[in-house]
Amino acid sequence: MIGLMYLIAAVFYIWLMVVVVRFGWRVGGAKNGSRKRAAAYAFIGFLIVYLPLFWDHIPTLLMHRYYCSKDAGLTVYVSPEQWISDHQNEVDQLKIPFLEEINTGTIYKPGGWSGHLVNRKVLYLNKTEQVGWGRLYVNRSEARLVDANDSVLVKAIGYGYSEQLPSGGLRLWMKTGSCRTGNDYWASFSQIRNSLRLQGNSK
Repeated sequence: MIGLMYLIAAVFYIWLMVVVVRFGWRVGGAKNGSRKRAAAYAFIGFLIVYLPLFWDHIPTLLMHRYYCSKDAGLTVYVSPEQWISDHQNEVDQLKIPFLEEINTGTIYKPGGWSGHLVNRKVLYLNKTEQVGWGRLYVNRSEARLVDANDSVLVKAIGYGYSEQLPSGGLRLWMKTGSCRTGNDYWASFSQIRNSLRLQGNSK
């Protein structure tokens, strides 16, 4: 039912776009037959129909691409193999039983960070915040694996965007996941996090 409603709305929107653009073309060329004038009027008609619904679409796409190219991706400062090797003599003591891991609950850190223990010396932290220009924004998500001395072992950063104005979930074109290779580096981050649990448990 919802899919049919979207289809009907899309057909109506395209029909309206065609009608308004053709009207602008006729009005623009009615007096002197100038194709430039007709094209200008047609373009104005296009904007009248396009902008109320899609005004933030292209700017948000460009902003999303900018931030993705800025710093998105996975950064490994200390590999899990190296970290485990450095703590080889205490691996058994660092393991957290599954039930204890659940009962530990959420840990909060200054700056909007929250997370949980991965093992007794490594903490998983994450936060999401909005970054952008004026009324336009994208969601910046960062996840970290932090050692007991607060040094960052691994971090992953991604950007996504969602509806800029409340629409009840109707503006599907304003939703996306992370950056283009986001699934790859988030999956790699999860694998590293699970390997530092030092056991087969996973969330």
